[in-house]
Amino acid sequence: VQILNAYNRLVAGALERAVDVHFDGIPTRVMRAEHLCAICLDTGRTKDFLRVALFIEQDAVDRQALLDVSTFQK
Repeated sequence: VQILNAYNRLVAGALERAVDVHFDGIPTRVMRAEHLCAICLDTGRTKDFLRVALFIEQDAVDRQALLDVSTFQK
């Protein structure tokens, strides 16, 4: 679990568009995979680039949506 403050437009947009889910009966909000990947790419750290690669390899991210998020938020 990671908790992020809205420290820039990208994270603020991700928080605004988070989806409501229930985990063990507890309501919570989760960022979409495209936003998580865009934030990882924005950080520029090697470990975050690896996370993005895993998302893509597992078909867990819509590549066009990722491009849209990355372009719109800058």
